[in-house]
Amino acid sequence: MPDDRPVRDVIVIGGGPAGSSAAEVLSAGGHDVLLLDSNVHPGTPIRCGEAISERTMRLSGLDHQGPWIKGRIEGWRIRSRSGDEIYTSVGGFNLKRDLFDEELLRRAGESGAELELGSGAVSIVKESGLWEVRTGRSTWKGTKLVLACGPNRPLIEQVVGETNMTFMRALEVKLGIGDDSGKLMFLVTASLRGGYGWYFPRGDEVNAGVVTYGDPVRELEWVLSTLNIDRNRIRSHHGGPIPVSGMGKVRVDESAILVGDAGGFTNPVSKGGIVGALFSGKEGGQAISRSLSGDEKALESWENRMREHPAFTPMNLDRNRFLSGLSDEALDALTSLVRGRDIWTLRKAELVKEVWRRPELRRNLKGTLKLAIGGREWVTWAF
Repeated sequence: MPDDRPVRDVIVIGGGPAGSSAAEVLSAGGHDVLLLDSNVHPGTPIRCGEAISERTMRLSGLDHQGPWIKGRIEGWRIRSRSGDEIYTSVGGFNLKRDLFDEELLRRAGESGAELELGSGAVSIVKESGLWEVRTGRSTWKGTKLVLACGPNRPLIEQVVGETNMTFMRALEVKLGIGDDSGKLMFLVTASLRGGYGWYFPRGDEVNAGVVTYGDPVRELEWVLSTLNIDRNRIRSHHGGPIPVSGMGKVRVDESAILVGDAGGFTNPVSKGGIVGALFSGKEGGQAISRSLSGDEKALESWENRMREHPAFTPMNLDRNRFLSGLSDEALDALTSLVRGRDIWTLRKAELVKEVWRRPELRRNLKGTLKLAIGGREWVTWAF
């Protein structure tokens, strides 16, 4: 690379929802932004269940009737081995994730960000006050850095040093099964240790999978067997790691931030990452913009806001630890609480009464009630 190549205001590494959202905000604000991604088509291969809440859809700024929408979600249920279910009418949308990511990236480019696709970061160092990013074919320098590389531990540790990120593993299949019911199903069992199986109907297909600390191949087989799914209906397999240890180190003084999965903005309970990617990316982009304009505490303030937000509260880690330790008997007791009613129709006094009647939950009343604290609010930030 020629030495006279200009120093960019911001280098964004990663073209998923987090990186694209940050790049759009920054370039729209008049900053010189370069976005790098190793994939020519960010968003593929698909590594998630492709389901988001209505709140997340609004946060994306995209049309809920656009081509990136596969269908409407009318609610979801959580089923234990007993067959009992917790139900909620909280709705959302099934995505075509490749088109969703493609549109977010297109908007970043349209706002003025330069897109270098098929050119992933190999090394990241800070020298003489600038971030130097080397790819397989070029070296770039920037004043600020936004790391949105997903759960790429080697790149993350080049920026913030050694991390203690914890990952679960997800494995999913696309099934050639028609189902337009619009209701998502989650399957829970003690062996998944806070993970779950899922069955997401998508009209002309179904997305089924599992997220677990254990062997995802074995646990996916349990999901498919439980749902009596014909293995001949499998069209494709997808999967990958999901960070579940909450926010890690997400800032390097006032010069760099980590957003999306790279920063641990994944809900430890739901394992949902799109909402955290969009929110941390947009808010992070605004903070970088303020920092470039002279606000010396902009990134520190952003980090503090993120840690206090209901989407990323440390209480989610407590909720996940509680769920991870439940036996099948306790999970059965939990799913029996509502007996067919929408969980959000229960008043707090009713819920406490129902919990108290179940010895498996009464033994850990505090943990059980933590799931209900914040109620509908934290759930709508879960996907």
